Amino acid sequence: MDIRYQVFVSSTFADLEDERAEVIRILQNMDCIPSGMELFPAADEQQFQYIKRVIDDSDYYLLIIAGRYGSLSPDGVSYTELEYDYAVEKGIKVIALLHKWPDRIEYGKTEKDPESLEKLRNFREKVSASRMVNFWENKEQLPGLVSINVQNAIKMFPSIGWVRSNRVSSEKAQERILELEQENLQLREKLRNLDLDHTIDASKLSSGEELYEINYSFELRSKDGSEKTNISESISLSWDEIFYAVSNSLMAISNNSMINMSLAAYIFNKEKSRIFEQYGENATKYVELEEESISTILIQFRALGFITFDGAKWRLTNTGNSKLTEVRTIKSSQLTD
Repeated sequence: MDIRYQVFVSSTFADLEDERAEVIRILQNMDCIPSGMELFPAADEQQFQYIKRVIDDSDYYLLIIAGRYGSLSPDGVSYTELEYDYAVEKGIKVIALLHKWPDRIEYGKTEKDPESLEKLRNFREKVSASRMVNFWENKEQLPGLVSINVQNAIKMFPSIGWVRSNRVSSEKAQERILELEQENLQLREKLRNLDLDHTIDASKLSSGEELYEINYSFELRSKDGSEKTNISESISLSWDEIFYAVSNSLMAISNNSMINMSLAAYIFNKEKSRIFEQYGENATKYVELEEESISTILIQFRALGFITFDGAKWRLTNTGNSKLTEVRTIKSSQLTD
């Protein structure tokens, strides 16, 4: 049975962006499903609730520590450490890769604040004391370390994976699996009805800079939290901007939920200034999208030849990878502005 394992990649973001990209690439080559903070590069308490759901769905937890402690939660603990603590609490197998020489990391990628630096040292000690760790010195070493350690973890600590081979005893889990299976069946039926390979001319489809209206909602809470009002709004984004917003998830081979979360985070970051100016700080710090909008977007991208569905996950096609390069690369005119 072909089982794919989901690996949650946890680290600070800005200083390890290149390293994370390399780690995600090697995990994809291993036919694993990488996931992590690419969905929400700017962490906050509300979005951390979503991240916990992604960790819950993961089989292994890969922690990379370098020279920064990371963004702090209201309790003064970094979101990276909170992710680690949550994975340990949930009993998820942890693979820890620590930079061997943190004092030698280039100046722009290290902590300057003494308090944050002390917290980073304590975090490293906590991880080292309770886990088997490996050390790295540069990003070129990471592919080999990731490959060896993830393969060893799969052999020594086999997990369930995304093709479930065991009998699920939890009634709620069984109900959720049935719901997801029904959702996949309905989506596949929609795709079959479209008969995309034979009847649709992609050149006649809306794409590029043409706009698509997306409906979303958020909650407005009273000051004491006792009352909640649901606010429904909409935003028009171009198809290229939508593809850009979900591209990190698509690179990681995603299900509907992960793509929904990526687009919701993008729309919130785009709209948050207006939302808080109009509704105040009592508005929730995330938005929810209509499932119908996500289904339409995925069907549109499939019709355009950007993605394909294998029955469980969405994958980028060769055409989709070309489109990804087009929308995410920096053009020369921008560099000279």
